[in-house]
Amino acid sequence: MKVSILVSLAVLATLLPHNVGRANELLNGSFESPVVTPGSPLNFSAGGEPAGFEWKVATGNIDLAGPNPFILFAPYDGVQAVDLNGNSRGSLYQDFATVLGQQYSLTFAYADNPLEGGVSTADVTVTDLLSSGTLLADGVSHSTSTNSPPNGDWILYSGTFTATGTSTRLLFTSTSASDSASGGILVDDVTVQPVPEPSTVALLGSGLLGLGVRGWRRRRA
Repeated sequence: MKVSILVSLAVLATLLPHNVGRANELLNGSFESPVVTPGSPLNFSAGGEPAGFEWKVATGNIDLAGPNPFILFAPYDGVQAVDLNGNSRGSLYQDFATVLGQQYSLTFAYADNPLEGGVSTADVTVTDLLSSGTLLADGVSHSTSTNSPPNGDWILYSGTFTATGTSTRLLFTSTSASDSASGGILVDDVTVQPVPEPSTVALLGSGLLGLGVRGWRRRRA
């Protein structure tokens, strides 16, 4: 019986689409690479991205850092995050492969640099690289992070988009009224994942239910 169940599970697995259960489509989504000197933000602009960073700066400059004299609270995930205001407002993007017609979920955590005070804002945009069509356009704002006591009060963003091509771009842009180094949105733990189709979930659920009923009947026999 155990062998037959294992075989049945293997058959079910072959029926599932390739995208179910896949990891993050993005590279370095939590900004843990490269490792920066503790307490010292790494600032860079377009063309100056360090090896292993995987993201590109589009405009202005950004900071890559963990807790430092300007931001005392911990990142949302891991030990590093990105500040979209480096020395001034900046923007950051990554291109990634997608499947035409596939729906994807986008999640990320965001906070604000509390040193200056006020409201920090940013736009998040997803576009198809071939057509330049906009797949998702949204904005976030934050003003409740504090250094005393250290509390990021991180907020988790969640959205969805449907790919219209095989190459897609995710772009974060600082839109804060302040153009200073202390007026930016912090971003961390950025994830893009395929959304399983309802029929796929139903297939897996019915298959597992059928195996359970079959096992129960055998035990009763």
